[in-house]
Amino acid sequence: MAFNLMSFLGGAAGAGSKALEQKRAREEAEKLTKEQRQWQIATEGRADARTRKAKRDAKREKASEMLSTLTSLGYTVAQAEAAVAGGAGSFEIYQSVGTKAFESGEDVSELLELNNNSTTAVSSTLDGSTALPAKAQGLGAYKWNKASVATLFGTPPKAAKSVDLQLAQNAADQLKILQGQVTETSSQRMDALKEAETFLISKLSSVAEATREDKSAESPVTVTNHATLETIITKTHAAQTKQYGLGYNAETNLEIAFEGNEGSGYSALLNSVHTMENSIGKIGDDWVSTRLAEERLSVERGLNRHGRNMFESSGTDSTKVKQFATFTEYQKAITSGLITNQGEVSSIAGQPYIYTGVPSVTINGAPPIWKVMYDIGTGNN
Repeated sequence: MAFNLMSFLGGAAGAGSKALEQKRAREEAEKLTKEQRQWQIATEGRADARTRKAKRDAKREKASEMLSTLTSLGYTVAQAEAAVAGGAGSFEIYQSVGTKAFESGEDVSELLELNNNSTTAVSSTLDGSTALPAKAQGLGAYKWNKASVATLFGTPPKAAKSVDLQLAQNAADQLKILQGQVTETSSQRMDALKEAETFLISKLSSVAEATREDKSAESPVTVTNHATLETIITKTHAAQTKQYGLGYNAETNLEIAFEGNEGSGYSALLNSVHTMENSIGKIGDDWVSTRLAEERLSVERGLNRHGRNMFESSGTDSTKVKQFATFTEYQKAITSGLITNQGEVSSIAGQPYIYTGVPSVTINGAPPIWKVMYDIGTGNN
């Protein structure tokens, strides 16, 4: 068969043209696909950016709502911001504690500051404020109630409420420890509570001083609630009676509990009053000063009754009541250790005295303050 060169060349040219068209088509398709992909990426990017922005806006709005909620409950802006920064869980805790404080009428911001920013401690304090108060064990407690205190002395200012509340909880916590088993842990907890009590009393003293500056000289000042002071009196009496070996039960009338141990019992309470006079008694609160003065008088009357009973029944029996011709002899008996039992009655030149171990506020030339007596006198009480 004869070879047709022209036909071959024509066929080759056609094949080459078709291949070129296919290549161009592929290139166009790839270009279109690339443009479509770039457009898709750009579209998705814009959509993602809008989504992220929407989420950021929603987060900011939620955070703003959280901040508004917490500040409305009484937190400072800084406290609220710290809570929100901790996340949803942190916010819920702060909201719960703030709501509890708001419902109790307490300043959650001040409570949080006083509790070293511990919401757990604030919650515990607020729980304690709503618990049943300890049975009042002050001998003069029956004369006072919340209404009578408010009528005569006014009510604590707002600045004192949070500190007073914590002081009441502190006293209640100490009382629980005093009524429980003594362990290393309970002793450490008690030391921490006593340290905190000293701090809180100093805070109340500052509030009392500021309050007095804002009032006329004749106006009484009180920064301590009635229930708070009674709880403090109860726990301080408990600590002293326990230290004197008498034990303590908050439900037992102290005077009944002292039967057979009246001397040491009332000596313990006198020591308790002396302790309070030199702690919360120094804050400049007229109500506290009045209440402690009355408590001292009630304790002194108890000592007088015990001393008279002992003296009238055994006053000349030296085996029951030690006899001293002079006060100097009595002093020497104390300093030498002949007399060491609190509540012990002695006769000095025919007059009854009780050794209490508490500094005397009525006798000049008394023995060292860690060993002194209380002159019960012979008057009627």
